[in-house]
Amino acid sequence: MGGKKWFSDEIREAADRKDKAYRKALYGNTEQNWSQYKIERNGVVDRSSSNIIEFWMNINKKTILENKRIMESFEVVTLEQLKEIVGLPKKKSTEERITSDILK
Repeated sequence: MGGKKWFSDEIREAADRKDKAYRKALYGNTEQNWSQYKIERNGVVDRSSSNIIEFWMNINKKTILENKRIMESFEVVTLEQLKEIVGLPKKKSTEERITSDILK
């Protein structure tokens, strides 16, 4: 499957049925053909909506868990430590030419 992971085989088959119904409605131009096309179209929309919502919910859960693990690896900085960092003398870094002003 390509870039759209939420676009399942079921959705692809429904989209093919919708396209076939559209061509039939376009060339046959009967009320029955247009009604069938609308049914097929709505079926694709319903399937797509539920799949994409489920896909993004899973992605969000995964991202939250990964971020939580990353955050757990950081140390807590107390207010006193922060004041000490901000109070450092003004010095330039030799490589990046960054001063301690960015911390203030």
